[in-house]
Amino acid sequence: MSDQQKSQLTDAIKSNTLEKAWDDLQASQPDAQTLRILSTHLIQNSPSPLTSSTIPPLQSAFRNLATAGNLKGRDNALRKEIFKFYLDQGDYEEAGNALGSLRIDSFIGDPEDPYSFSPAEACDTYITVAECYLEDDNASSAENFVLKANQQKAEVDGAENWALLLRADTCFARVMDAQRKFLQASSKYYELSQTSNSNVNQSDLIVLLGKASTCCILGAAGQQRQRLMALVAGDERLAGLNGVDGYEAHHAVIQKMHQQQIIQIKEMEKFTASLATHQKAKGADGMTIVDKVVMEHNVLAVQRVYESIRISVLAKILETDERNAMKIAAKMIGAKAIEGKIDEVEGILHFTNGGEGPSNAETMNKAIESVCLSLNKVAAIATEEMKKAGIVVG
Repeated sequence: MSDQQKSQLTDAIKSNTLEKAWDDLQASQPDAQTLRILSTHLIQNSPSPLTSSTIPPLQSAFRNLATAGNLKGRDNALRKEIFKFYLDQGDYEEAGNALGSLRIDSFIGDPEDPYSFSPAEACDTYITVAECYLEDDNASSAENFVLKANQQKAEVDGAENWALLLRADTCFARVMDAQRKFLQASSKYYELSQTSNSNVNQSDLIVLLGKASTCCILGAAGQQRQRLMALVAGDERLAGLNGVDGYEAHHAVIQKMHQQQIIQIKEMEKFTASLATHQKAKGADGMTIVDKVVMEHNVLAVQRVYESIRISVLAKILETDERNAMKIAAKMIGAKAIEGKIDEVEGILHFTNGGEGPSNAETMNKAIESVCLSLNKVAAIATEEMKKAGIVVG
């Protein structure tokens, strides 16, 4: 390798032809040592300001650097500049890639070593990367960096860096949410909404409660969801969501679900409109998460009223066809969300503990109205089915 190649790179930087010069250089297939030396030269003499045409050669040069090489932090400084460039462009994936590639050799925080980060600095970097990936709906990559941040959290001074730790925990909840682990996300959001640190804005805590409510509603039916629902529904701050943009429908939905009243899909329109893209996703069966949640909830509501119910009537209540109604009931039985069995010959769902209503005497009075409302809706649908079958209804 001659100094001429270095000179050519320098000239290309000055004449804004770096991208072509670098492509030509790689096309000549230099040996690994030559490529490493030229990559180091490029990074040391990088163009400023960065542009969309000068960044790719730099990113290529980063990959050619020796692991133990020392550029006195110049490579990290450039990675941060690239991060900011892409962030300003709204390209969160590339911004995350740039910041996520920072070289971190130790977590001592040695001010004389540009590759030594303090635990707080490392945690902040990892969480920022995770936040970028979440903006790009890349929950898997976000989780990797949340886990890296968690490895440093224990060494972070909580009193001094409370905001960072709160941000890290919120990011973890967001990852669970993005991965559709809604009950885990709801539990974490709710825990964070109860943060007692006086420095935290109360309006932020209400938003966290709103996020906890969203994920609780979207969670799969079962005892864990019931426990979370009771916790959220009993929070005296819940009514405050009525005045928070994006959460106006949550209080009513939580209360109806907690009281196990039958809910129609159209009643969920305002709630559904507030959801993030991943929360509106459709499954292979064409059903949205909200569709499934409402159907599962209504099966539980019916169970409180009846010991058994025809699948045809259940399908009407669930606003679906009989095949899907039976499939949902079977899935809930398999998941132990309900106890019962399906008589496929007669087309009847039998509940083992059906028609019992609430078991807690303290909640009996509150539940009477919801049971009556559910019963009225079920009775209306059952009457319609009987008329269709030619049975005289007096």
